[in-house]
Amino acid sequence: MRIKLVSIHSAHNYGSVLQAYALQEKLKQYSEEVEIIDYRPNYFETQYKMFSLRVYKRYKGIFNKILHLGWRTLKWKKRYTKYKKFEDFMKENYHLTQKYTTFQQLVDNPPEADIFFTGSDQLWNTDITEGFDKTYYLEFVGNDKIKASYAASLGRNKIDLQYQKEYEEALQKLDYIAVREQEAQLELQTYANKKIWVTIDPTLLHEKQMWDKLVQKSKVKLKEKYIFVYILEENEEFVKIVNEISKYLDLKVVSISKKKRFEREEIYAEAGPEDFIYLFQNAEFVITNSFHGTVFSLIFEKRNCIIPHLKTGARMCNLMKKIGLEQRIITKLEDLDLVKITQEIDYVTVKKLLEKERKNAENYIETVLKNNGK
Repeated sequence: MRIKLVSIHSAHNYGSVLQAYALQEKLKQYSEEVEIIDYRPNYFETQYKMFSLRVYKRYKGIFNKILHLGWRTLKWKKRYTKYKKFEDFMKENYHLTQKYTTFQQLVDNPPEADIFFTGSDQLWNTDITEGFDKTYYLEFVGNDKIKASYAASLGRNKIDLQYQKEYEEALQKLDYIAVREQEAQLELQTYANKKIWVTIDPTLLHEKQMWDKLVQKSKVKLKEKYIFVYILEENEEFVKIVNEISKYLDLKVVSISKKKRFEREEIYAEAGPEDFIYLFQNAEFVITNSFHGTVFSLIFEKRNCIIPHLKTGARMCNLMKKIGLEQRIITKLEDLDLVKITQEIDYVTVKKLLEKERKNAENYIETVLKNNGK
């Protein structure tokens, strides 16, 4: 049984590469022939190249463009170190098909498989894919093959209505649909005439023992205890909360940010995927506004404080509520109870709840695989 997977796998983003790797490894438990379709559209690739004129479009005015160019030049060595770590991770851990850069290339020369999966991550978010990308709905695959999504995310509660027709047509052609959020399930049920499952992010399909293997490849070695902070957006309340917890626990802050934000901070801006996991594994406490930051704090059974991302915070809030840890969601400094937030977490109960979610996800995958062939 040959399985092919299309995902957002090549973005130099910790969550993207690790979720793709996790789903690949899970599917390998069912088949020896699993490959990620090496689809690398230009709208993703140009964002992560060492040199690309495209990145300057977001900066208004010639002065800002020159300023950013100067910053990128000064940080060249660290940027290259991080870039190489991501490329090496993909080379060493992915099983890839030939490279494709457009949907048409996939139509003209489609990869061969019995079952195709699309997922996870926000590959159904038209903002991220710069429009409706048919690749992520497996529209290059013939109707004689099984086509399924796994934990696909819209990244929002509602679809972009200008692509309503495309969504309707694409969902009808999928044999099985699984999304990551309940809101997406409710939204897409309107456009699909079949059951829509809700399955957990692929990173949660594995316990910490699998991730430990990757940690061994990290060259980061920290002797002092620390709070690991993974921040994805500017947020004044986030900074205030981190500083208060750092003072209360008398621990320094370790981050992978591009600039210093916190009072006692050590930055590893060139951290690769293995380093990222190491920093979670060895932290005393985790503070994040990232969904995958939340996930890895749970995988490694860390005390945590979740400060919802202002735009995409629903995902992490839903996850924390599902496992009974909503009291660890803090939005403002005035809501912070230092005694409660620094208490140990009952991970025996949490693990039982996560195991239930894993079993549901495995049941979905097995349902898809049982129908190999049409």
